[in-house]
Amino acid sequence: MAVRTISAWLSSWFDPEDPDLLSLRHGQLMHVMTTGHSALVSSLATIAAVAGIAAIWHDPAEALAFIAVSSAFSVIAQLLYRRAKAHSADVADYRICNAYYMAHSFFTVAAMAAAGMIWIPGVFAPNVFVMLVLVVCATVRASHQAAHLPAAALSIIYFAVGIGLLLSEGTVLNLALVVLALTVAAMLSDLTWRMHSTVEAMLKLGQSERALLKDQQRLLDELRVANEAKSNFMARMSHELRTPLNAVIGFSDVMLHETMGPVGTPVYVDYLKHIHGSGAHLLQLINDILDLSKIEAGRFELRESVMCPQEAVDDAIAMVRLRAEDGGVTLTNDLPGGVTLRADALALKQIAINLLSNAVKFTPPGGSVTCRGGILPDGSFQISVEDTGHGIPPEDLEWVFKPFGQSESGYHARERGTGLGLPIVRSLMELHGGAAALTSIVGKGTTVTLTFPPGRVARTAAQAAA
Repeated sequence: MAVRTISAWLSSWFDPEDPDLLSLRHGQLMHVMTTGHSALVSSLATIAAVAGIAAIWHDPAEALAFIAVSSAFSVIAQLLYRRAKAHSADVADYRICNAYYMAHSFFTVAAMAAAGMIWIPGVFAPNVFVMLVLVVCATVRASHQAAHLPAAALSIIYFAVGIGLLLSEGTVLNLALVVLALTVAAMLSDLTWRMHSTVEAMLKLGQSERALLKDQQRLLDELRVANEAKSNFMARMSHELRTPLNAVIGFSDVMLHETMGPVGTPVYVDYLKHIHGSGAHLLQLINDILDLSKIEAGRFELRESVMCPQEAVDDAIAMVRLRAEDGGVTLTNDLPGGVTLRADALALKQIAINLLSNAVKFTPPGGSVTCRGGILPDGSFQISVEDTGHGIPPEDLEWVFKPFGQSESGYHARERGTGLGLPIVRSLMELHGGAAALTSIVGKGTTVTLTFPPGRVARTAAQAAA
């Protein structure tokens, strides 16, 4: 069982099969390669310093031997590090890079573990210095390599050399130092594991964030493609959908009014009313969808001119007046004359028609719809469309400006709408740099307020009077 566990652990570090694990191991290796290696110059300087101190107690020849062995190991370590660095860029080369780096780590440890060469049996001061060198090297190595456990585990070599030297003499003091060394090794192992877990968690979090960003980018690309496909479809189908519907509406209108002669059977007249009404409703739905799609795709271009909002509202009232009269609703335009805006006249007329149609639709017989407005103190121009209809419940207010969003109060209307009127109104107002807001009180009515920025006001009523 233990053998299988150790084998699996070694495989996870030296031959990871899972792509996510391979990416994680590569990230851990890159972490220690950038933060845990020593330059050859600093390694040689450290070796020279240790040898210089050792020369206090040793024959210079022995100190030079230590320098020669330790420096050779350091040079080999640096050559292996360069080989590892050459294979570090590609995740697919992780196994080769990892092998070179482990060899580099072994020779790096061996370079300073060679300090055992300056051990003097029975002499306390130089031996304490050797143990100090080994413990410091083990601590620095383990902390720098914590992200990569196999490389960090090589720090055990320092303790193994030190404990072996202590046991070679077998004195009571040395045995006590062995116990101390084992305690330090255990504490260092625990600290290394904690540091490793922290770094691994950070790298995993980075992996998750990168994967999330990649998925988000993929979804954005897919949404962009889908939106373009939708826009292209709508643009191409505009003629194909509108032409037959116009024909259906036109011919049914001719038959309904018996322009070319009586229909004959009276029940057919009722059928024609349904055909005409359904065709008109479907055409309105298609027009709304196409308009909203064009706006969302950024293909709706404002054709600005200096126009009178009062006249635009008058034109809109004329177009919905028949429906208002059939429903017993009074329409009033109280907008001030003489005010002009720099705006798209057709767009403003469409806004007014959508708002007035909604208001008439949701206002019971005997009610009224009134358009008011004027210049605000900040110079902006405001138009409000107020009705005395059933109102909208507070919980439905957030939905009414969303495509196909309709309030439950819509069930009080004489006819169901498409749920696109208000979204188109808000989108057109935003294209003008303005805003559309809605307030409502259940049982008393609804008010939609349009605000055009001061820069859109071409002339005020006061200027016109002057």
